[in-house]
Amino acid sequence: MILKNCRFVITQDSSRKILENVDLHIEDGKIKSISKPGKKKPGDYIDCSDKIILPGLTNAHTHIAMTLFRGFEDGLELNDWLGKINPIEEKLTPKLISLSAELGIMEMLSKGVASFVDMCYPFKETYLVSGKYGIRSVLGPGFSDKSFKEAITFAKSLLKLKSAFFRPSLSHQSIYTCSEKTLLMARDFARKHNIKLNIHAAETRKEVLECYKKNRMFVIEYLDSLGLLDNSILAHCGWITKGEARIIAEKSAVVVHNPVSNMKLATGAFFPYTELSLQNVPIALGTDSAASNNSLGMFDEMKAMCLLNKNNSWDASLAKAQDALDSATIHGASATGFANGSIELGKEADLAAISAKSLELMPLRKDSLLGNLVYSFNSYVDFTMIAGKIVFDKAMLPEWLKRADKISRELNQFIEKNR
Repeated sequence: MILKNCRFVITQDSSRKILENVDLHIEDGKIKSISKPGKKKPGDYIDCSDKIILPGLTNAHTHIAMTLFRGFEDGLELNDWLGKINPIEEKLTPKLISLSAELGIMEMLSKGVASFVDMCYPFKETYLVSGKYGIRSVLGPGFSDKSFKEAITFAKSLLKLKSAFFRPSLSHQSIYTCSEKTLLMARDFARKHNIKLNIHAAETRKEVLECYKKNRMFVIEYLDSLGLLDNSILAHCGWITKGEARIIAEKSAVVVHNPVSNMKLATGAFFPYTELSLQNVPIALGTDSAASNNSLGMFDEMKAMCLLNKNNSWDASLAKAQDALDSATIHGASATGFANGSIELGKEADLAAISAKSLELMPLRKDSLLGNLVYSFNSYVDFTMIAGKIVFDKAMLPEWLKRADKISRELNQFIEKNR
């Protein structure tokens, strides 16, 4: 497969090069070569002379099977909102989880997302739907004290699944739903099987204050005291100190910024973007669930990341478009462990293609390319490729929208019956 004469290729390599008018050669699902256009030889070609090619994006924190709750009880703060959703979640069936995950995965693929990290329900449906659509996933059952045994049983079943498109993890909902004993058992299980811990951390002021009152430590300090930071993904982290940022750096953990969800649920605080950046902590980017966002698109999330952190710091030079793209690509790959996130020889051919003729990008120049993508683009991508295979193309939209409408009708029937 050759992507022929690409107008722009945003490599996201160590020099952050943007190439013009090049051919991308793909073989066995990986980037084989990048070269100036040559004579056509027999083989598969895609004319990309009007395309912007960038690495497939990573949604590093979401709950994809909660897509059925999109728009449900908007306008509530986190604890009140959870109080409305949790009783209905308990009534979800494997079929509903499958349909909800399918709807979310279709949305992500249509927006250039190639990988996602999911805190999932203890059913295989999200794994099965991810495989059906060819998207990469890191899946881990969320657990509390009450559900820990069930989560471990499910995690063990995930460990038996062999796929280059999937990695198992273990996800704990929060320190206030898990005893120290449960957290230590989770740590030991993750270490034994060399899988990542996916953790909601320092999301709210209440969580931080209760942790300090009980343990005389802040949240990250407490997690570190239990050995839970190694090989971990820390979602939210809106309420951490400079000292905690240093601890995260020392443990080589990845932090996932969720700007839209945190603003919508009014969890407060300022995300410590400067403090984490000064410590060279990888900052990935996530949408959280469609229930609290309401979008699963990463371009909107990149824009929100830039605007929020510029505004909070009174510094327009902070959180540039390049930083946001780093968060959605190479830092996302740090969270998942997949060999994607940049366009380089030997890397996975996980790519997104965008029309250079999109109205919201024009007038388009090399020097304005990243800014226009991050601040202006919010449409469907032209295609999403994973492991060298096109898994979404705009030509598929009519069929996908018909399928999405059918799914939505069934999900809405469940919501109306149980709200």
